[in-house]
Amino acid sequence: MAFNNSGDPRRQEALHKHFGKPQPLKNESLNAVPRRNNIYALNNKRPNHSNKVKKPEVTPHYSNQPRPDKSLLTKIAGEVHSLNLPEKGSFNAGLAPYGDDKYVMVYRPDEMSFVGCLLDRKFKLIPSYFHKFPMRNVADPRILWINEKKLLMTYSAVDNFKEFIGGSVIMDLDKSPVFVDSMQFRISPSDIEGRQKNWMPFVHEEKVYLIASVCPHIIYELSFYPKVTCKKVYETPWTCPWPIQMGLRGNTNAILLDDGNYLATFHTSQYNGNVCHYDNGCYIFEGKPPFKVLKCSNRTYLPADAAVQPYFRKAGIIKCVFPVGLVKEGKRIIISYGDNDSIVKILDTNLNELTNLMIEV
Repeated sequence: MAFNNSGDPRRQEALHKHFGKPQPLKNESLNAVPRRNNIYALNNKRPNHSNKVKKPEVTPHYSNQPRPDKSLLTKIAGEVHSLNLPEKGSFNAGLAPYGDDKYVMVYRPDEMSFVGCLLDRKFKLIPSYFHKFPMRNVADPRILWINEKKLLMTYSAVDNFKEFIGGSVIMDLDKSPVFVDSMQFRISPSDIEGRQKNWMPFVHEEKVYLIASVCPHIIYELSFYPKVTCKKVYETPWTCPWPIQMGLRGNTNAILLDDGNYLATFHTSQYNGNVCHYDNGCYIFEGKPPFKVLKCSNRTYLPADAAVQPYFRKAGIIKCVFPVGLVKEGKRIIISYGDNDSIVKILDTNLNELTNLMIEV
């Protein structure tokens, strides 16, 4: 979602603390500065995917709200691995399997770009496989194999102060066993109004889909031939049991479960004082169109308070655990995430830890 936060002094103070106070351009009034510099204000309409289903009203995420009861802010069990990447402060990484003995990972070395690398089965870096991608002004890479040969990366990008979803095939095993720099393309249709971020990709019956909205559950289909197109194909409303009364936003790629349904994740962002808290939940949706939601967690699996990394950036502004990558190996679930936008971590857990948090909807 997108919001005009120019009227909230706490939010403005936090933004000025991190980015510096904006200055007027030549012949520009001071009143114009917040709207020019604030991407939320420039895109102050919620995405208009359709008028058929009325979306529930939610409180803007910059409003000050009390934190939920501690009994709802649970953290699942699992082993956490911290990655020592070359660029200090790297964060928010997508993850996918690579053969039988490796993982491929794409992470944010800064707030503008992506780097790809390979990990062994113990999540140790393989030094000779780092690759700097050419795209700029990008965020939060989700990666998934769209067939046996091609690895797709989707991400948020910014052009002329407008956020959209972009994509690129970053591995093509017919051409190279390592990363490739292929054509970058737009995924989210240009006629959608408002900010586009956190779309979650998945593959179903050899077709690529993206979840553009969690609640309602809005699905787009991505086609590559004869040209790249993306169109909305399904929208299903559902009643969400999530305890934090904020809009649900996407996190990781969705993964196929043994029963034919899909596991996906989401987050909410909520201000308490001057600090924005990012809390994470999960849900299961049906493994056939229209991909209706079946179950959803009513507690967190990674709450904001699980963020414990000393700040490299945004100190005093966020309390943030931000999952981006999701891999399933049997009952084992592997989640790659950023801790306080300051480090990449991997949580090695199991499926029951997540499903035990869910109720039917």
